[in-house]
Amino acid sequence: MSKVRWSIVVRDEVDRALRSYLARRGTKKGDLSRFVEEAVQAHLFEFITSEWQLAEFRRVSHYPKLCRYLKPFEAGNLVNGLRNQAIVLGNLPEVDLSPDPDDNPVPASAIAGEAEYIITGDKRDLLSLRRGTRYSNCDGA
Repeated sequence: MSKVRWSIVVRDEVDRALRSYLARRGTKKGDLSRFVEEAVQAHLFEFITSEWQLAEFRRVSHYPKLCRYLKPFEAGNLVNGLRNQAIVLGNLPEVDLSPDPDDNPVPASAIAGEAEYIITGDKRDLLSLRRGTRYSNCDGA
């Protein structure tokens, strides 16, 4: 099974509470990753995406450098799976929040879906939106 690195932004108190909980259980490397993965699989989190994000994923999945890792039919299966498992938003509010204007649909999706967290691999622009929160790498405890 291949692994993907996520970046997740949470409030300081959420980070402290989760790390305290894991420490009481005898945290080992990777426990935070397993906790998040199990929570997603158990539907403890609702996954919110947008038509824009699905179209953007479909577009970039055809880049030659990505096609080495992800075949077009696999990308299509992933998009179809997201459509079945996620809340897919259509109309997004106009926002100007990201240093990269092309990323603005991501926080727009979070706002429209009333999301509490944004999970992203974009460490440069989207994580700059964290405004006083602590960045937690999901691959470490």
